[in-house]
Amino acid sequence: MKYITTSWDDGYFLDERLADLLEKYGLQGTFYVPRSNPEYSVLPESRLQDLGRRFELGGHTMGHTSYDGGNLTDMTSEIRDCFAWVADLTGEKPVSFAPPKGYYDDQLMEVAFDT
Repeated sequence: MKYITTSWDDGYFLDERLADLLEKYGLQGTFYVPRSNPEYSVLPESRLQDLGRRFELGGHTMGHTSYDGGNLTDMTSEIRDCFAWVADLTGEKPVSFAPPKGYYDDQLMEVAFDT
């Protein structure tokens, strides 16, 4: 048997439509959600909770903060607070993390997976 999974970032409003399509075709997915995003609105928490009942929610920092390799202390708070927030939404601690804009290094990933 072969498995396919997909991942989606940012908690954008169209994620609900995407979730409907994934369910329709029997596909799995992980939605990496920040609590807020300065680029556009994120789904309200009640709708993220619904999404989390249907699919995995992963950490994506609190404010969609990308890592520049500099301030690991701030990023540690961003990641840990996001993991706690997602756990509050879903009742389960996230097991996955996607760094916003794809910027990461070994130190950042240690923080994410030590959370």
